[in-house]
Amino acid sequence: MSVTRYRTITLRLLTVSALVLGAATAPATPGTADPVRRPRDAEAALGAVLDRAVSEESPGALAQVSRAGRITTVTRGVADTGTRCEPRADMRFRIGSTTKTFVATVVLQLVAEGRLRLDDMLERRLPGLVTGNGNDGRAITVRMLLNHTSGLFNYTKDHHVPDVLERDPLTTFTPRRLVGYALGHPPVFPPGTSWQYSNTNYILLGMITERVTGHAYPMEVATRVLRPLGLRSTYFPGASPDVRPPFIHGYSKDGWPAPATAATRCPSS
Repeated sequence: MSVTRYRTITLRLLTVSALVLGAATAPATPGTADPVRRPRDAEAALGAVLDRAVSEESPGALAQVSRAGRITTVTRGVADTGTRCEPRADMRFRIGSTTKTFVATVVLQLVAEGRLRLDDMLERRLPGLVTGNGNDGRAITVRMLLNHTSGLFNYTKDHHVPDVLERDPLTTFTPRRLVGYALGHPPVFPPGTSWQYSNTNYILLGMITERVTGHAYPMEVATRVLRPLGLRSTYFPGASPDVRPPFIHGYSKDGWPAPATAATRCPSS
């Protein structure tokens, strides 16, 4: 679940099937055929991964095996616990932190264009923003934001975020507000000395993108990534809390309430 309105992207599930297949396919051993070259074996291996996901409390899962123009869809569980619709390859879903792939792509394009440098200090790009409680934008580079070595506190671990969402699941957080939650805590470690995943890093990268280009981050992603790749079902929902149907409903295991969305429509075919 994304907590920033304009940083939410939905993505067709079939576009990430290759990632799942890579995790599901074991390397070949001497005297055995490569599982990727045996569609039935690949399908069985992928099905085992999805079985595990459902057994670990995921309501449903879907992935695809594509080989020589032949696509095999593997599904388990349900797309909606209320309607009990089965997952389908044409269903959309909120991609959450996969947005970081889009952020990093745009930032690296700006680096390639000479409009940004990996060693630029955060303070140079967002002057006066990251300061207080030992946080210092003069010691953090763009590279550190990208590779999670900035030491900045992860705003999603601040108690204010779940508290606010529990009161109103449709709350819109501005990037500056989220960064403010992070800066209410001291650094987890001095910049560049260790590694820890932090959503705060990528909020700041989105803000840097907007400062450098003069355009809203969603516009840059659409122009630079979505349209060139023909990702017609990948989009920013904007002010709407709903996902365009058909979709796989999102659920949370960490206690955060899911955004209010319509029930999944069961396809007639």
